[in-house]
Amino acid sequence: MFMFLTILFSSFAAIAVGALIVASGSPRQAEALSLQPERSENLGTPKFFGTDTHAPALRQPIPVEVLMSQIEKHVRLEQAAAQSFLEVPTRESLHSRTESPFVN
Repeated sequence: MFMFLTILFSSFAAIAVGALIVASGSPRQAEALSLQPERSENLGTPKFFGTDTHAPALRQPIPVEVLMSQIEKHVRLEQAAAQSFLEVPTRESLHSRTESPFVN
């Protein structure tokens, strides 16, 4: 019983010392308020939604016929690659890069 009480009281003493260390290391509320930087009254006008910004240069639209021909070429290349893989399935042909400029 004596050993149990010794361990219990030494644990309470260790907890009390730890609590004092944590309490002394934590910042006080008054010190935290005094460390805030001063705000200046003259911040200027916000420019996030300002009208003085220049609009980005608009790109010329690509004709629909050119886009359709590029898509058709891409589909033909992908079909040819799939057909060649089905004829001779190998690991190299499966992981080879396509000739199409579009990323799959």
